[in-house]
Amino acid sequence: MTRVGFVFNQAEIIGGGEISFIDLAAEIRNCGYEPIGIVPGDGTVRSRLNALDIQTAEAAWPPIGIRSLVDFPRSVNSTAMLFQKLGLDLVHANGARCMLYAGPAARRRPIPCVWHVRVLDRDRLLDRIRARYASAIIANSGAVAATLKPYLSPSRKIELVYNGLD
Repeated sequence: MTRVGFVFNQAEIIGGGEISFIDLAAEIRNCGYEPIGIVPGDGTVRSRLNALDIQTAEAAWPPIGIRSLVDFPRSVNSTAMLFQKLGLDLVHANGARCMLYAGPAARRRPIPCVWHVRVLDRDRLLDRIRARYASAIIANSGAVAATLKPYLSPSRKIELVYNGLD
């Protein structure tokens, strides 16, 4: 069975993106995949995943900033080792910060990594980096996809997957 690591930015549910991602992880079992939630710590995200009988593992990443540059290689290495330990075949990163760590870690394995983008805010430099590590990019709306296009090569395609659909 294909093992998919669903990587969460937050331990708490702060909006519809986390709820939608939990629903996706639960539903994907019906398609023959085994979801594994990767969360930054204890919280409502882990509780909901556990209630759905989805295995969880913990991986925390430092906030993005000058200090994280020092910790970045160690964080990526420990994340890559976690992906290997879990036997993941695919990584699905739900957000910007976790993609910055999950993308390079997945490439070290090497396994494909999907970047799921749900917000309109862009960071010119970091979004280019994230996109280079993404095997595929999913946007939850046409507006979000449009904000990404200036940071991608013309050959890169963004898939639209709207929230709230089984």
